[in-house]
Amino acid sequence: MEEKNIKVVIIDDMPSITELFGNYFSLAGFASEVVDFNDPQKALEYVKDFSNNIDVIITDFRMPEVDGLDILRVAPPRSLKIMVSGYLSDEIIDELNGMGAHSFEKPASMNSVISLIEDKFQL
Repeated sequence: MEEKNIKVVIIDDMPSITELFGNYFSLAGFASEVVDFNDPQKALEYVKDFSNNIDVIITDFRMPEVDGLDILRVAPPRSLKIMVSGYLSDEIIDELNGMGAHSFEKPASMNSVISLIEDKFQL
C-alpha cells in the first residue's frame, strides 16, 4: 500500500495538549507532518494561508481572542475537522455537525481520534 503523508494542524492554548497530540501522532504508525499552535490568532492566519495543504485540523474551543469555531470556519471543506474541548454546548455541536466536523470531550481518547483519521484517509 502506498504511504500517505497526512498534514495535521493542532491548536490549543495549552502547550501540554499540543505536545501530547504531537507525541501521539509521532507514534501513530502513519506518516504525518504535524504543525502545532498555542496562539490561536497565529493558527487562524496559518489556516487561512495554507488551508489547501491541511488534511486534519484538531482544535480546542475555548481559547483567548479566537475560538476553535472561528478556525474551523475558514478551513477547506476537504479537511477533516476535529474539535476537542471540555466545553461543547448544544449550539456548538450543532454548528460542528453543520460543517461536517467531529467533536470529542476532553480528555479525548487518542485512539478514537487516530481511528477517525485512519478511517478518513484509509490508512
